[in-house]
Amino acid sequence: MDEWNDGFQDNKLILEKLGAMLFEAQSLEATLVNLFSGSVNCYETNWQEELQCLFSERNSNQILKKLESLLLQLDLPVNLMPDLHRALIDRNWLLHNFYFEFGQSVFDESESEDVVALLDKKNKSTTQLVMDLNEILIDRQLESSLTNNTLNHRVGRSIDTYLGRREMF
Repeated sequence: MDEWNDGFQDNKLILEKLGAMLFEAQSLEATLVNLFSGSVNCYETNWQEELQCLFSERNSNQILKKLESLLLQLDLPVNLMPDLHRALIDRNWLLHNFYFEFGQSVFDESESEDVVALLDKKNKSTTQLVMDLNEILIDRQLESSLTNNTLNHRVGRSIDTYLGRREMF
């Protein structure tokens, strides 16, 4: 039992980076859900099921195909699409492949520097994308024709989440 605890203490930085990346991956999911739920045509499509299929997909080519068809409905800036594609691939890699490729690094300090750098790189790009998508979400909520109470509640919740999350890191 002590061997397990010692391994975690030795590579605490990897676990912190892994946790931060998982948090950003879930932030990406939440932001995309919020963009869909707040879009004008959210009742015209089965976006929840399609979005879940996108999050479950492991094949990068299939992710790209599903992403294009699904996210065109959101009318996102074209320049964000490659970043979104990369972030979804990174998210799925984290959930489905990280352990098999780098799980040992949590207990082996000789591998930790490379793994920390890799997680940092992937996390920074996802963090920036989530910030960009949240700005779009907030702008769209401000421009929508919702009642003031509903709008204030949604915008307030989005801003609190967006800013509060940044303070944690």
